[in-house]
Amino acid sequence: MLIGVSDVFIAGKHSTQYLAAVGLATGVIAPVFVVGLGFLFGTSPIISRHRGEGQDVDQYLFTSIIYSVFTSVIFIACCIATIPVVPYLGFDQELVPLIQDYIFYFSFSFLGAYVFQALREYLQGKEDILFANILSILTVGINLLFCFALVFGYSFIPALGIKGLAIGSILARCLAALALLFYCIRHLKDFHFYKSYARDVFCLSWPIAFGILVEVGAFSATTILIGRMGVLQAAAHNIVLNLASVTFMVPLAISTAISVKISFSYGQKVWSDIVRFTKAGYILSVLFMCCTGMAFYFVPNLFSSIFTADPEVMKIAALLLFAVALFQVFDGTQVCLGGALRGVGRTRPQALVMFCGYWLVGLPLGWYLSSVKGMQAYGLWLGLALALFFAGLSMGVILLYIYRQVKLEIA
Repeated sequence: MLIGVSDVFIAGKHSTQYLAAVGLATGVIAPVFVVGLGFLFGTSPIISRHRGEGQDVDQYLFTSIIYSVFTSVIFIACCIATIPVVPYLGFDQELVPLIQDYIFYFSFSFLGAYVFQALREYLQGKEDILFANILSILTVGINLLFCFALVFGYSFIPALGIKGLAIGSILARCLAALALLFYCIRHLKDFHFYKSYARDVFCLSWPIAFGILVEVGAFSATTILIGRMGVLQAAAHNIVLNLASVTFMVPLAISTAISVKISFSYGQKVWSDIVRFTKAGYILSVLFMCCTGMAFYFVPNLFSSIFTADPEVMKIAALLLFAVALFQVFDGTQVCLGGALRGVGRTRPQALVMFCGYWLVGLPLGWYLSSVKGMQAYGLWLGLALALFFAGLSMGVILLYIYRQVKLEIA
């Protein structure tokens, strides 16, 4: 996530046009990119459950790598296929060439990102996470240096403009994938492709990918609609979307952690540990999101000033951050409880809840407030807030129902 934020940060330092273009390009790329990642998210629970059952999971490493490469090829092609559509989305015509250039080059970073994610998922399933996380942090710094040099030029490096942002991400992500592959080589003992394991990962992952498509698609639709409102609205929305996405990474990480812990306990059939990890994850997520919600509410300009000095953009961003503050706790709730369901192998309910929340409740209301009531970007963000309020409450009810079934199954 911070790699994307680095691109936004550098784009804002270049110009408001670059800031808006990167945000709009991300709105097109994000559904494709993150849905592809979703097809890898079933890896760590499957690995963890097999560990809980006493299996040697190192045999599945090679299959995980091949599965990620195959997935990346498919979604690189899907991303490039979106480029001809961009001129018809109603964006400011001066931004269209910038958006298309960024999408084309950035799509090739999928290979490094997906291989890295597959290896990290494998290590998470083994609860070996320190090296991968340190490497992730280092990659953010490396990406920032690459992108800055390639955008503005430095010494013998030519200034490539917006293309440099995408090329910097390609280099950073591929280097990270190679470094993590080198770390994992010690576990690579079997070069057999296990179809049954790949099928299990796919079956657990596709509802996750669909849920991500629903959620990211809603935010991308919001981005496209706001992109029609002008450069200032688009730039402010881009800033706020990145801030909300960064804070979301913490409950998402907690969700991943408890899915691994719960999956291991599920494999061992220990009900008390399933409950304990669920409660711990929920409390951590809610506490963190309460803090970020209050920060966005009370000091919005502190955050928006990181990306821009334009007072008009900051004014709009402050209003949008109020809407973000409203849904922080419910966003943390739905993703955390979704991780708990992933741990016990139930991934479809969250996808259904997200579809209903975003596409049947949030987006229609957001469009009404934005277009009919004239609230522009703020109206769309209020719709998203209501969608996440609905999702958080619904996930709590569903989890209680499914956990009763799991308890009977284990007993």
